[in-house]
Amino acid sequence: MIGKAVDPAHLQAQDARRWDPLSPAPGFAARADRSSAGLGPAPSASGVAARGVGGQGAGTDRLGSGAGLHRDAAQIEARGIWMEFATREGGHVVLSDVDVAVPRGSFVSVIGPSGCGKSTLLKILSGLLEPTAGEATIAGKPAPEAMRRREVGVVFQRATLLPWRRAVANASLLTEIGGRRGGGRRGQGAAREMLELVGLADAADKLPSELSGGMEQRVAIARALALDPEILLMDEPFGALDAITRERMNHSLLEIWARTAKTVVLVTHGISEAVFMSDQICVMGTEPGRILERLEVDLPRPRTEETIENPRFAEYERHLRSLLISGSAEGRS
Repeated sequence: MIGKAVDPAHLQAQDARRWDPLSPAPGFAARADRSSAGLGPAPSASGVAARGVGGQGAGTDRLGSGAGLHRDAAQIEARGIWMEFATREGGHVVLSDVDVAVPRGSFVSVIGPSGCGKSTLLKILSGLLEPTAGEATIAGKPAPEAMRRREVGVVFQRATLLPWRRAVANASLLTEIGGRRGGGRRGQGAAREMLELVGLADAADKLPSELSGGMEQRVAIARALALDPEILLMDEPFGALDAITRERMNHSLLEIWARTAKTVVLVTHGISEAVFMSDQICVMGTEPGRILERLEVDLPRPRTEETIENPRFAEYERHLRSLLISGSAEGRS
């Protein structure tokens, strides 16, 4: 990998502006200086109190319904992430000066066009990939250490279940690999609990060949949850599903999130999915991959079919679509 120096002064020059979906969307040119806004710096103390982070303050949804989340509340933090891969033509910059701050217990989506580095960023946050420059931390610890301590669970685009193992055996696989004393027995128990949580208690003894695509992904989610991680990182887990199954999985995931109080980061291509699921959306552009804007989704929870009919939902969708189109065009210019 080829390193590149990152100007630390730039990391302090972040814009805390919050977009109001009921006001006209600003042009991309006005956001040109926000190329590395990430999830933004600390808002005012009043914004934190309104949001109700960590159960404090008033609010109508799981994390409150106000605006702003204080950086001190960040459980996942990445600063100055720069990722460059060596190629035959030289270095290829995949991520450029990316900052991310994910508050504990929140649901954050990362959205962007193909090739913008979403999956690469998720691997860095999980500790599976070391960046060329910058650092990712989980609760103040280096991300690789948090992964080793089983504080992070990852769900990939494909379920990758072992075809000869039944659903419960697939769900307990990671606990067995851990090699803890009695891990097999405890792992099976935890796996059955998690299969019940994802609605697959009756399918625990089925082979992958007997499961639908949505059921396979739920087994993969149960497998990650069986480790009881504090954080769940998900890389387009519903991308291969049909529209109806995907909608059902969205509802199921939100129910799991509400019941477990995990911190969730979801990589997705779906604009509606991101708005429906998230407290915050991190919008990425291409060439190189960078954060265009951090958008807070101020819609009440729990999210239901009525949420989609909310006029603000459509405004969020339009704003995200405009951002993605502008960011892609700038990357190609």
